[in-house]
Amino acid sequence: MGLLGEERYTPPSQRGVLYFNTIPRDMRPQEIRLHFNQYGEVRRMKFIPFPKKARRPGGPLLPLQYKEGWMEFASASDAQHAAQCMNGQPIDVKRQRRCYGQLWTVRFMDGLTWDSLLEEAEGKRRARRAAEVEARKEERSMNEAYRRMAMEVEQQRKARRHHREELKVAGHGGTDARGDVSSASITSGDGASRARGDTDHGATAKPASKSKMLAAKKSVNEPVKKKQLQRHQYP
Repeated sequence: MGLLGEERYTPPSQRGVLYFNTIPRDMRPQEIRLHFNQYGEVRRMKFIPFPKKARRPGGPLLPLQYKEGWMEFASASDAQHAAQCMNGQPIDVKRQRRCYGQLWTVRFMDGLTWDSLLEEAEGKRRARRAAEVEARKEERSMNEAYRRMAMEVEQQRKARRHHREELKVAGHGGTDARGDVSSASITSGDGASRARGDTDHGATAKPASKSKMLAAKKSVNEPVKKKQLQRHQYP
């Protein structure tokens, strides 16, 4: 068994890889393998299906379909012979099959090994992951910039509201001050009018007191004058 396994083993550099540009409709990888096994030993296969978005073109989900694939033969000469025989030939299936009438589109990849294919696929996967990470970083930076802008707008709105409140309070204070000044002026005006009234009353009171004094003096002098007249009349 061990010797038989060693005889069947071939190094990767001696193997051959076929590339399928299109895959027949409603055909699975195992069925494709049956068509190509007649040309040599097939070791590995890799077929890439269409994504679900492409399989749903505005209606129900279409059956699983493959868009491209690779097949590795144990011998590069067998792979090259299979490509020469099958490329451009109609697919040998029944008439009821959807892939009836389609042609094989396959070519031999000279110098390509399965390991390099895996490395290429891994490189594409890494590049895709790096692009996704970069897109997420850009999205986070955009979200952060939007958040900062929203915070600045909110702060400006609060500052404007605070400024309006200050102006409102200042306006109420000026109105109260003007009211105090006007009341003080009214009070001072009332005091001044009272003072003028008192002064006028005092001024009018002075002549009244003078007349009283003259009347009292006259009443005092009248008896004296009467006595003097009596002396002159009766010596």
